[in-house]
Amino acid sequence: RVGLPSKLWERMQRLLGAPGAPVSADSVPRRMSQVSRRLMAVLGPRFDTLVEKRRHNYAFLADGMSRHHEVELLFPSLPDGVCPQVLPLLVGDQERVRVGLKAHGIPAGTWPDLPKDLPNNGVAAIGNEIASSLITLPVHQDLSENDLHHILDAYQGIRV
Repeated sequence: RVGLPSKLWERMQRLLGAPGAPVSADSVPRRMSQVSRRLMAVLGPRFDTLVEKRRHNYAFLADGMSRHHEVELLFPSLPDGVCPQVLPLLVGDQERVRVGLKAHGIPAGTWPDLPKDLPNNGVAAIGNEIASSLITLPVHQDLSENDLHHILDAYQGIRV
């Protein structure tokens, strides 16, 4: 895995599932919060359109970013019913990529740091390692096709 040492990837797989078993979005437990239920009730019929648009944007960017050998998609595809918030990617030089995308007006994010007083072993060590190479790209429903192309073009310009 690019951006994630193989020993770390294997350790993460052992902690999250059977050794050698692929880690995917399906292996992450999902449960809807009360806030999410209320939002769905308010959004009503518009919610399905919102989910479709976000899934489209995710798939479009995932396809474009998967063409770069130095990028690792954390979740190459989404299970049915999942509405993504962002597209998480593992990259070799997180800070350079994040700053470069922001210079192009793209709000690339990072994964939040774990609390400093947490022992840096086991799952926390894996979380810290992943966080050090993870960036997130926007996939919200207000992005146009031009916006999506702009994100891919900006990354292409940064990587060379």
